[in-house]
Amino acid sequence: MLTIVALAIVYSCKKESFNNPSGVTIKQSYTAQELSIWKNLNNFNRLIKSNEKSGESISADSAIWYMEALFNATETSQEQFDDFYTDSAFYTIAVDNDGNVNMDDVSEVYSTMVSDFQTRLAAFDETHKIIVLADLVKIGNAKSGEMQVGVNRGFGLDPMFLYDTFDLDDNWYYGNQLGKCNDASTRGSDAGFELERRFNNPYIHYQIPFDSNHVVATSVDTQHVQYDKYPDYMYNIIYPSGDTCIDYESLNHFLIYGHDSIIYKYENSTGGERPIGKDFYYSDVRTSPPGGQPNTNGLYRHSYILYYGVFVNIPSIED
Repeated sequence: MLTIVALAIVYSCKKESFNNPSGVTIKQSYTAQELSIWKNLNNFNRLIKSNEKSGESISADSAIWYMEALFNATETSQEQFDDFYTDSAFYTIAVDNDGNVNMDDVSEVYSTMVSDFQTRLAAFDETHKIIVLADLVKIGNAKSGEMQVGVNRGFGLDPMFLYDTFDLDDNWYYGNQLGKCNDASTRGSDAGFELERRFNNPYIHYQIPFDSNHVVATSVDTQHVQYDKYPDYMYNIIYPSGDTCIDYESLNHFLIYGHDSIIYKYENSTGGERPIGKDFYYSDVRTSPPGGQPNTNGLYRHSYILYYGVFVNIPSIED
């Protein structure tokens, strides 16, 4: 069994100075828990990048946690962006009878995953394009001989610009990049996109409470939110009795209640999507139906994909 020390929760608030390999003291300080996570990720990073076959193993759940945390620590960017694009990829890792995976297989899958991210990033036409998150999920029973791993991938596109709440002229069609109502020159955006980038804007959404630029997302969690759970807080109409043009007052309503009653509110019996102990990461607002046609019930709607994580403040991972 691969010796990777379990990440014990340390309740001490004591901070420790971190000395880099060159012996230069870095002013940023870290808790014992943060340094423990950093040391374990460095150890994992060395193992998967080693050219020598180790033959060692690790539990399937631990492999997913470490791959996700290491990727988010080393391959993602904290640069600001305007458009959040998501898609998925899938991988398979062999699992032994004890539910463990071989580190050589983990290394191969991790390298393939990184390469696939870079290939998808290069395919975007935008000049400003970055990788912003990976959410790894185990699919099915890991003791069936192989483990299916789904990866929710997040990319940031286009430079971010500053904006506030919706103004008097911010009346937008619901989706399909139809632009503002009665203004064809604004095609390329829509109400869903305008909500999404306001939810994600760091000048509007609550800041992650850390004092370092190197904040890493671990234990990423994805929440899929449909309009019928929040019919008063998310756009949904039956056409033609409703309007596919959403006025600025309605958009501000969806924005405010989206923040306060859906995104940042902890899960409980009265609603809220934020998992206990996790912070908001990014949102992906989906508009339906695609192509501008309603479904069989004449329903136009928005749905949200929300990403949360446990954020840790650690030094950079060593090469």
